[in-house]
Order: sequence, then C-alpha cells, then structure tokens
Amino acid sequence: MTGTVGAAGVGVAVGLALMLPMEAGIPIPIPSDLVMLAVGARIGAGDLPLWAGVVLFEVVAVVATTTLFLLARGPGYGLIRRVGPRVGLTAARLSRATDAIERRGRTALMIAAEGGRSEIATLLLARGADPSLKDKAGKRAADLTSLSLLRERLTVP
Repeated sequence: MTGTVGAAGVGVAVGLALMLPMEAGIPIPIPSDLVMLAVGARIGAGDLPLWAGVVLFEVVAVVATTTLFLLARGPGYGLIRRVGPRVGLTAARLSRATDAIERRGRTALMIAAEGGRSEIATLLLARGADPSLKDKAGKRAADLTSLSLLRERLTVP
C-alpha cells in the first residue's frame, strides 16, 4: 500500500533483517514484538502470504540461535573470559549466582526455558549446561518451556 506510515510501513525484508540480530541476542533499541507486529501488518496487507511469513520467522529463529550457539561455543567464550572480570563478571561471582539459583531448585537453564528465552538457553547449552537435571518438583528444563523448538533442543535422549 502506498503512503503507509508508522510501524506498519516497515517492509517485510526490513522487518526480517531486524529480527535476525535481535533473535541472536544483539541489543537493538526497537522491541522485537513491535517488529513482528509490523511484519504481520504487511502480511495482512497482502505483501506476503501468511504461510511464507511463518516460515520466514522460523528461519530467522533457527539461523539466529544457531549463530548465537556457534559464537558462544567459540570466540564468545574467550571474549567473556578476557572482558568479564573487567566488568565484574568473575568466576566466583558466577559461581555464587549459580549456587543461589540451584539451592532454590532450578538451574539457570530451567529459568531460561520457563521464561521462553531460547537465546539464553542456547548460550547455556553451548557452555555445557546439563538439560537432564531436575528441579525439586522433578521437572527438567524441557518440561518447563512452552516453545516446541526449545523443547526439542532441551530434550535429552
């Protein structure tokens, strides 16, 4: 539609291009929900079929979380080890936080899964978080998420 103004004026390609770094954990000062709504408005206007929009959103999610996983597994870990202590992210501090969470019965992976934070769960898995651990109620991280893609990633064979 010509002359569209505001959030709905965001093109599908621009919206998906914005979603990719957002899903990979790069802070973009535009809420991802707003971008998704804008792309949805373009789909509603007939610029793209609904099925194609759903497929593209899934592709963005898979590509972004895979990128996050690979970066966290490789160069991201080295960067955190070098820069982390300079900003107060020491091994002792991380250990204290982890211990406090585990005393309450949930690991960081469980908390990320329950909150639907697939990018954080991916990062934790990349760093060796154990998805087979159970909380005090006997639930694993996979049992706590409502996101099917995340549940598949967390399911222990």
